[in-house]
Amino acid sequence: MNRELGAFLQARRNEVTPEDVGLASGPRRRVRGLRRPGANLARYNFLTEPDLYAEREEVLRATVGQLRLATGRHADDPALTALIGELSVHSRRFRTLWAGRIVKERTNVVKRFTHPVVGELALRYETFDLPGGSGQRLSLLHPAPGGADEESLRLLASWSA
Repeated sequence: MNRELGAFLQARRNEVTPEDVGLASGPRRRVRGLRRPGANLARYNFLTEPDLYAEREEVLRATVGQLRLATGRHADDPALTALIGELSVHSRRFRTLWAGRIVKERTNVVKRFTHPVVGELALRYETFDLPGGSGQRLSLLHPAPGGADEESLRLLASWSA
């Protein structure tokens, strides 16, 4: 992850604390704040010009589709309403896509990323609803086995070892 993206996500993560949503804060939390990746990535994708995605326009459309779906499921969520308002005020592209009334749930797709060292990565993105009706989801990104993308991820992983 590039430093700009990391700094952006960490700053946004600090906006919501565990206590805000009824979770205990304790020594096991490595990073202050509550992780809200959907909101963070929506802000990042629309309020900056990231070069993270090879297919940026598709990512923007998918983000709006997911946000539309979320507003249908959580119409009374003030944080979600605030996010939609923030993006509407600050992003012309968001306003245009939002007006298109795209509603789409993406559960299985190939996402293409552009990494400054290894170049393009094609990773399968899959999401699963967790059992128990909690509304929580598990999202996975993984390369095709044995391919160049898997080798590129191994190279990147070796740098942190």
